[in-house]
Amino acid sequence: MAEASLGSANVALIALKLAEFDWRRRKNERNYSLLCIEEPEAHLHPQLQRSVFTKLFGKSDPAQAMIVTSHSPTLAAVAPLRSIVFLRSGTGITTAYSLAKLPVSPEEIDDLEGYLDATRA
Repeated sequence: MAEASLGSANVALIALKLAEFDWRRRKNERNYSLLCIEEPEAHLHPQLQRSVFTKLFGKSDPAQAMIVTSHSPTLAAVAPLRSIVFLRSGTGITTAYSLAKLPVSPEEIDDLEGYLDATRA
């Protein structure tokens, strides 16, 4: 691992933590896991960001939640639209806007997610 880039080492750490969470759940040591990742794009090429997070966002394990903070349009483009929470700060107040209850049909969500690429996200 000494020759690995910082981004590769971070991806390996995420994979190991997810494997640990699964292992602990199978041993009944833990019922629920929360993984928080701050700015994972910092040392990853956009293509690797897209590949890694498409797989992570595609996992549907109800016993595991993930919070990712990012400025990366690449991650925003692969994240499920309803999972995005936008934070806006101004005049000492931070407001959160969730897209979880966006009043659009599933077909419109598919269209929007198809439209949002790394340039538009």
